[in-house]
Amino acid sequence: MQNDGRNLLTNSRMQCAKTCLRKHFLSYELGIRKTQTSQPLRFGSNFHQGLDMLAQGATIDAVCSVVSANYADVPAWVQSDEDRLEWDVECEVCIRLLIAYQWRWSQADVEIVATEQVFNIPIINPRTGHAAKLFRLAGKIDKIIRVGGRLAVMEHKTAGHD
Repeated sequence: MQNDGRNLLTNSRMQCAKTCLRKHFLSYELGIRKTQTSQPLRFGSNFHQGLDMLAQGATIDAVCSVVSANYADVPAWVQSDEDRLEWDVECEVCIRLLIAYQWRWSQADVEIVATEQVFNIPIINPRTGHAAKLFRLAGKIDKIIRVGGRLAVMEHKTAGHD
């Protein structure tokens, strides 16, 4: 079995394959990726970083400072005034969503048990009970929480559109 990550099935990888098998082959088999991170991926990563910081007890001011710092280093592809405005708006939207999230959920009766829990598990054939030899299922769980004495998974998704 390969151990370089090409044998891991993640949600992103499966969605890519459903969308376009050629793109999947280029990205996941050959490792060819864009040099510029897409806006939804970049925004989601910054938002999730902020959520993780909040879950670990950081203040909203500290979270906003980190997100601002993430956007302080403007990439080379941001060249026009319009690109710069979009870059600045993206930063501000991320910060404002984190502030709103913290405001909404700060008083919730939820205990955070774990954040950003990575998993890498075998895929079991239900007929044979044996693990698949070529692939494993991998990913991250945003949060494991306790609500009313029961454990639950809490996932956060950002959208790439209004």
